Amino acid sequence: MESQDKSRFEILKSGTYPHTAVVKLEVNFSKLGSVSYDEAKDDYMFLEEVSKVLQTGIMWKFNPTCLELFVKDAEFNYNKKNLSNYLKENGDITYEEVDRNNHLYTFSCNLRFLLINLIQVDSSIVNKSEMILITTPMGEVSL
Repeated sequence: MESQDKSRFEILKSGTYPHTAVVKLEVNFSKLGSVSYDEAKDDYMFLEEVSKVLQTGIMWKFNPTCLELFVKDAEFNYNKKNLSNYLKENGDITYEEVDRNNHLYTFSCNLRFLLINLIQVDSSIVNKSEMILITTPMGEVSL
């Protein structure tokens, strides 16, 4: 079977699916922090990481997630407040106490990309995702 021999990222890059296919991906990030859980949720400590991933690729502006979250004008300006609200509503942040002063925060959220942009994202983000769904004319394909 192809998926046993190749990573999911390599399958996406292989040309099997059209570059304009929409891919739903669960992104996951982790980091150590000394802030409380409530402060982490309010500050949204993963905003920059998610923003960087969403703005990867030559056609990033046309990622379905970006079309929802960015200002639709001639400049296509990035709207940090829209992204922050989206992450608070759709993301999940958990933590484990490492020691008295530090916590390991983990964030996950489902985002939609055009395949042409997703294949430019760091392969580790794609390969550690627990869910990848590709929308094709025949229906959704899960990797």
